[in-house]
Amino acid sequence: DGSWTYAAQKGLYMDDYHWSASANSYVTIKFNGSQIKLYASQAPGYGIAAVSLDGGNEKLVNLYHPNVKSDSLI
Repeated sequence: DGSWTYAAQKGLYMDDYHWSASANSYVTIKFNGSQIKLYASQAPGYGIAAVSLDGGNEKLVNLYHPNVKSDSLI
């Protein structure tokens, strides 16, 4: 929920790119299985994201990187 933007970007998974610059925006991903891998972009202007699985405690993930990196396994 929140304000999200979409753009097609070659080189990303399914050329699919979603982002939000709004605080407290979130997404819910439903899946069946025992593992999920989260890929994200990192860049100088990016901040901290919080990730939670199955309602557990949030883990803070730093999306800052001095260079733009697309498709980083977080």
